[in-house]
Amino acid sequence: MESTYKSPEELMPQQAKPQARETAMRKPLAVLGEMTKVYGTKKIYVQCEKAGDETGASIASGAEIPIDITEMIKTAVNSIGGNVYYVPYNPNYLVGQARTGYVQPKGKITPNLLISGGITEFDRSLVSTDRKLDLSLPGTDVSGGLGGGKGDTLSQITLDINLIDYDMMTMIPKMQAINTVTVTRGKREGGVGFQIFGAALGYSSGVKIVQGRHAAVRALVELSVLEVIGRYLNLPYWKLLPEAKADVVVVDNLKNSFNKTDKKGQIITVQKLLTLYGYDIEQNGTFDAKTEQAMRDFRSKYLNLQDSKIDEDSFIALYVNVPIGKSDYKISTVSESKQ
Repeated sequence: MESTYKSPEELMPQQAKPQARETAMRKPLAVLGEMTKVYGTKKIYVQCEKAGDETGASIASGAEIPIDITEMIKTAVNSIGGNVYYVPYNPNYLVGQARTGYVQPKGKITPNLLISGGITEFDRSLVSTDRKLDLSLPGTDVSGGLGGGKGDTLSQITLDINLIDYDMMTMIPKMQAINTVTVTRGKREGGVGFQIFGAALGYSSGVKIVQGRHAAVRALVELSVLEVIGRYLNLPYWKLLPEAKADVVVVDNLKNSFNKTDKKGQIITVQKLLTLYGYDIEQNGTFDAKTEQAMRDFRSKYLNLQDSKIDEDSFIALYVNVPIGKSDYKISTVSESKQ
């Protein structure tokens, strides 16, 4: 019987063309940048400490997970755009300038935020199953047999990142992300190969296992950067993720900020938000007839309430449901006072 097994080399395309790498979080990161413009956040300048595997497993396991994830974090931050800027730091530049007497460039920007973190957990083969089938056909003159098997292995990788105030050199309370990615490898004996579900798919060779885990770590890094930057800027970043829950830190910050604002300031903020939904009203701090009708319409659609009350719930609903990408307006809400 002809064998159906194919080597990894045979499974590779004959003419592999270079392709731009598109990750699951790349679009949400870009939309977060658009959010910073629509919500009118201040500009932030971010730098990153050297980050990598803090467990030591990358060396012990033959680099099954990345040793260094610094460049992944840099790329994720730089993918946001909008009012978020990455400030690179390279000591070789400074040393070279000092030795040559090169004049310092004008307009140099110093960061106000520093990202610190690394891979803190790698549970390799956390769950493993193995199933085999053996069938033999003994005979006096002819004998034969059939064998095969399959198994599944589940691993988990956890990433911690924190935001540090660059000037104060202190960690900013509650500005951290702790996320875990689960990588499942299914293997088939006889050369059929395996699959990695989640961030990537792989097959037919041990090298693909490493590539799949590295891709999973990249997705983990991008998600964590999205979370920590979105939280710091008090933006509803969770709206960019499927089935994500509201960030209680952001919601609490918004509630506190709204409740500390006087009545006129609350009305102006609500009026500014309503304009992003297409309501034609003046931002005058007066609860006039147009503002009342707009609030009544909004509360009916989003809160299923038949009144025009301006309260904490109305403000949160207005804030988190702003139609990003459908308006050229820019708003400046009470949340800015917390920055």
